[in-house]
Amino acid sequence: MQAMAMRRTAVLAALALAGCSAAVTRGADRIPDGPEPFQTGYAQGCQSGYSDANRPRFEAQYRRDGAAYANDAQYREGWQRGYVACHEEETRFPHFDSGNRMN
Repeated sequence: MQAMAMRRTAVLAALALAGCSAAVTRGADRIPDGPEPFQTGYAQGCQSGYSDANRPRFEAQYRRDGAAYANDAQYREGWQRGYVACHEEETRFPHFDSGNRMN
């Protein structure tokens, strides 16, 4: 009986830790699966979202391939999703460029 209780505790602890690690995987930490143009667009949109949200070290990181954005629906979709995800992340969970750095 005691072994079963210990096993249950271990499983619950593992699930709790897995939930915590998933909670910190946001924005640029995990580019969604998809075709290469989508992933490129997502990465560049994410950088741009961070830049527009004034995230430290991303001030001059706004990136968007104008031709790809105009002509490639996969790139455009990735860029838009990346921008929104990372801009929202930085707005909700701001990083500070001081001794209290959160990143």
